[in-house]
Amino acid sequence: MKRKFILALAICSLLAAGVPVLAQVSANHDLSWHIIAGGGGKSASAGHTLMGAVGQSLTGGMSGAGHTLYSGFWHGGAVEYHIYLPLTLKGLS
Repeated sequence: MKRKFILALAICSLLAAGVPVLAQVSANHDLSWHIIAGGGGKSASAGHTLMGAVGQSLTGGMSGAGHTLYSGFWHGGAVEYHIYLPLTLKGLS
């Protein structure tokens, strides 16, 4: 009895997993963006508007009159490497 219940639960779980895939098909919108976004929003003030998403997979920078804005996780943070063992590094200048 317990084995049949577990089998039925597994089948229902597999069928339910396909429902979000079917919900993404529509002629009115396109979900083919190649970006990872889990949140974010719009921030605005006089003369500035910033729209972003949490977890963006793309990074880069924008600059304007007297300011620079970088996107991405720890973008522009200098990383200092210390080599403690005899090591051969390829492709580094």
